[in-house]
Amino acid sequence: MIEVIASFYPKQYHRSAKRFDIKLLQLSRDAQLGPAVDILPLPDNDEDVKAGTVCQVAGWGQTENNKFSDTLKEVNVTIFDREQCKKIWRHKYVISDNMICTSVGTDKKDTCRGDSGSPLICEGVFRGINSFGHRPCGIPHTTNVYTRLSNSILSWIHSTINDPDPK
Repeated sequence: MIEVIASFYPKQYHRSAKRFDIKLLQLSRDAQLGPAVDILPLPDNDEDVKAGTVCQVAGWGQTENNKFSDTLKEVNVTIFDREQCKKIWRHKYVISDNMICTSVGTDKKDTCRGDSGSPLICEGVFRGINSFGHRPCGIPHTTNVYTRLSNSILSWIHSTINDPDPK
C-alpha cells in the first residue's frame, strides 16, 4: 500500500461552490507502473472541448445496484454546451470556463457517487476531473460537471509538483 503523505488544493478552491475542485496527492513512494497502473499525461494546451465530442470517463463509483464497483468501469460521455449547462445549474452553482459539462443520454450511462476525481479523456487527451452531477445518477437529459484542465489549473499543477516544498 502507498500512503498519501500530503494533499494540495489550489488557493481558489471553494468546496461548496465547487470552484477549482481538484486536489493533488503526494505519495510516500512512486507507484509501480504496469498493466493496471499508468501515467495519464497532462494536456499541453488550454484547448476547450467542443460540445458533441464523445469522451471517456473511468471510475470506481456506484453502479446501477447502488454498490461501489470492485472493478474499474469506463463509459462514453458527450460534452454538453457550457452555456446551456450554466442555465441548468444557475440556481445551485456558477459554471465557469474552468469547468466542462457532459450530458447523460437516454442510455442512462453516467458517473455516480464515488466517481469524483475520475479523469475525463477526450480524443486521447486528459481534459477534466469529475466534480459533481445530478442525483440520483443515470437520469437522461441531466448533466455532470468536471474541473477543466485550463491554463490556470495546469499552471497550478506544474508549480505545485515542481515546488520542492509545496504548502
